[in-house]
Amino acid sequence: MGVTDSLWRSIHLPWMLVWLATFTSLAGLVAYAAVAYRRQRRSRSAQSQGLIDICIYLNARSVMGVYRTSQARPALVRQVVERTTNSRSREAWGTIYGLGGGGGKEVSDERLLSYIEETEPISVISEVISLLEERDGVIYADLTDGTILPGPAVTKVLGGYRSDTARSLRLSDLRGHYVSVTGLFHLSEPTGDKVTFLAPYGVTSPDGTPSPHVKITCSASGMQDQDERVERFHARCLGKVNGWDPETRVLDIHPVAMFR
Repeated sequence: MGVTDSLWRSIHLPWMLVWLATFTSLAGLVAYAAVAYRRQRRSRSAQSQGLIDICIYLNARSVMGVYRTSQARPALVRQVVERTTNSRSREAWGTIYGLGGGGGKEVSDERLLSYIEETEPISVISEVISLLEERDGVIYADLTDGTILPGPAVTKVLGGYRSDTARSLRLSDLRGHYVSVTGLFHLSEPTGDKVTFLAPYGVTSPDGTPSPHVKITCSASGMQDQDERVERFHARCLGKVNGWDPETRVLDIHPVAMFR
């Protein structure tokens, strides 16, 4: 039996090792491809967003509303318990019948600190954007040249048709959809507790007809920098399309957040 087992191992063991190495290599390649795909997608997303990451407006209710739709996100309010342990040594010395002696003792103090941690909109806005992108729920558009960028969200809206047909898609067709629009905004006259921004969409037509505009109406309380009032600035707005007014040629977008 010993000779037979040794012969079997000498024949089959090398092949088993070869198959094991092959399987491990394939698994590694699959994992690497998956990671590379995710990185490439995040990179394209970052490029389409223009890397504008200074938040100038935040609609807290809308942000937290989207955040609550994902069960995978941490709780909005949670109790946090921190445990702190402090160890130190105590020594005692004495003399018994003329002989000196001593002993040491390790003493530990433990303290528990309990507090309530509440999730704030400004700390989860990036997660909200990631959540919408994971669901292919954000359509990106460049207001300067009037183009809608192709992507999974566009394909989804078009019912599975190729995303390169986005040229025939208009922002006015996207009522109820989340969009991320980048353009040159200017501040309109503030009215009450509202701050309105306008941005031209596309170029002026040859017949002189003014280009359409995108209107973003923000609550003054949501402005992250109350003192800053720049007349014209490049920015990106994440929001949901409310509707299109053909008479004024204005597309109204309900803003979730604005970035510069």
